[in-house]
Amino acid sequence: MLSNYAITFMIRRVKKFKIKSPTIGKTRFHSTFVQKGMVINMKNTKTFTVKNMAITGLMIAVGIVLPLAFHSLPQGLGGRAILPMHIPILLAGLICGPVFGLAAGILTPILSYFILGMPMPVFLYPMLFELPIYGAVAGLLMRYLPVRHLYGKLYISLITAMLAGRVTFGAANALLFSAGEYSTQMWVTATLVTALPGIVIQLIAIPSIVVALQRERLIGVYER
Repeated sequence: MLSNYAITFMIRRVKKFKIKSPTIGKTRFHSTFVQKGMVINMKNTKTFTVKNMAITGLMIAVGIVLPLAFHSLPQGLGGRAILPMHIPILLAGLICGPVFGLAAGILTPILSYFILGMPMPVFLYPMLFELPIYGAVAGLLMRYLPVRHLYGKLYISLITAMLAGRVTFGAANALLFSAGEYSTQMWVTATLVTALPGIVIQLIAIPSIVVALQRERLIGVYER
């Protein structure tokens, strides 16, 4: 149900940004969509387009608002378990590329903190290392990974980004913010055990959202 709602929401919002091949400088947005073969070809991968900026702005807004729906829930179903801020940042990387994913990962927690006072500083500081890695790694792999099948490319990019972000989160805590106190057990508990519901939701919802947006011909995915 959550996945279907998210897909419908994303399609409705992205349709507002469906603009005809915008250009900035000499960069042009051009994509070829092959629905049955699940293959997307996008020429000229340097796509600093108005559409990508708009989508990234939307993802940042979603990343600020979506956690509000979960912070009032019991701890087992709250933000630390569902990880609502991760979803739009991973989507920004997968859809718009590594630069936009990186920007979304930096700006979303900072703006959320100044606007809503969340996340608390104890969580905010390591998240400023973790979330940009999610967006950047997802975008880099989606752009350069030599895999033609869409679902294969999506899942490899998504899972690798999720792992890279969690390793970065642990390293930031162990080396900077909780040096000498942060253990491997604490890392496993925080990023894998407690976060298991959020991991499952991400693995189901994010590829479904990307594929649904492509079937509506609203986005393209980078292919080497």
